[in-house]
Amino acid sequence: AVTLVAELPNEAFFVITLGLPLPFLTFLVKDLRRFLLLASLCTIPVHLDINFMHSFERQAGASTAGISITDIFILALLLVWLIEIATHAEPYALFFSRITLPAILYVEVAALSMLWAPRIDLAFMEVFRMVKVFLLFFILLTNIRDQRDVRLAMWALIFTVALESIIAGMQM
Repeated sequence: AVTLVAELPNEAFFVITLGLPLPFLTFLVKDLRRFLLLASLCTIPVHLDINFMHSFERQAGASTAGISITDIFILALLLVWLIEIATHAEPYALFFSRITLPAILYVEVAALSMLWAPRIDLAFMEVFRMVKVFLLFFILLTNIRDQRDVRLAMWALIFTVALESIIAGMQM
């Protein structure tokens, strides 16, 4: 499979090459939900993505719309959660209405603002990014369930910040 995708551009080649061992790795993991939680948190600062829409102008806000490796892990977490909902008698679901409802309303108002936006492409990229961030929030919220998950999330975020600091130091 690697030889078949070797003809692709570098960005797609690296994403596919890193993704090839993932299905085999999931068979070796005891707790798939925690593995996907760890992987999604560790890949948040990593910008391995394939963008299908670009804006090369210098402006504030989103300048691309695409799918990143974090989005793939989040969608896998969503799939695991939906399977749990369908198979368990008492499914685990959290819905913090004080946070979630205003976030949903904000995304809806932003989407409605596309009707009178002077640049539809920029507005779409911003709304697309907001929807992805909301899904990240909601799916992580439903998958951090106990103190062990909180510790896992904390250590994953500490690790990624430390790794980014090392990379920044090396670049300096």
